[in-house]
Amino acid sequence: MPGKECLDGADPKIKIKLYGPLRSQTGKSYIEVEAQNVLDIFVFIDRNYGTNISQRLASWGTNIDASMQIVINGEIVRELDAKIQPDDDIKIIPMIGGGKYAMVEKSDLLKFWHDYSK
Repeated sequence: MPGKECLDGADPKIKIKLYGPLRSQTGKSYIEVEAQNVLDIFVFIDRNYGTNISQRLASWGTNIDASMQIVINGEIVRELDAKIQPDDDIKIIPMIGGGKYAMVEKSDLLKFWHDYSK
């Protein structure tokens, strides 16, 4: 993306907001990653926080199932190869089985993260 490259040639870092178990596993509400797509984010989390999320997601094919919601600029994204940009607003919301938000409509999920992020 023109104007967003780092001077040292490295990819610019992208800020990702974490919720639920991911926040507990990383001990952080935000992480910053160098990534070009959604899968890169999970590979970063695996390498830095000892999880195996990317392997589980990759075993499901190229789409993310309803157990994980990736919200980019207010839209739910299901593709692991979806491109991301440094100025994207990205949130990762793992669904908790049996909980209030385990099976939600898009509008309900967006309301949840809007309310939760206040």
